Amino acid sequence: MRVIFTQNVKKQGQKDQIKDINEGYARNFLIPQKLAVEATPKALALLAERLKAKEQKIEKGTKEFRQAVELTRDFILSIKKRANDEGHLFSSVSLKEIISALKEKGIHFEEKDLELYSPIKKVGEMELPIKSTEGFTLKVSIDKE
Repeated sequence: MRVIFTQNVKKQGQKDQIKDINEGYARNFLIPQKLAVEATPKALALLAERLKAKEQKIEKGTKEFRQAVELTRDFILSIKKRANDEGHLFSSVSLKEIISALKEKGIHFEEKDLELYSPIKKVGEMELPIKSTEGFTLKVSIDKE
């Protein structure tokens, strides 16, 4: 019996995979547990639609990511925070604040796209590596308010 897996099943198949499985196993275990559905023409059409939508979403996301990376070339994000005389911030700058400041400037990144190992606690300039791009960094300048 041909089935489409709706979830990953150890040693059997991955989600959205089409596979021939023993009929008894499929009817008595996989289908009742909602781990798979029978591969009917309608189910195959729905799977094709879902895979196409997923692919388009990934393509759109990578296109937007590349545009955001290009916008950050030679760009310095400036954030003003209160600090003492030695340059220590009263409240640290988190990744969420950086992302929201970027969105105000029209550059859209997600938290998973930037690497900030610990919150910024001092006034000054630093570079944040942009994940999945080699050599590209985002320059962030923290200024005293």
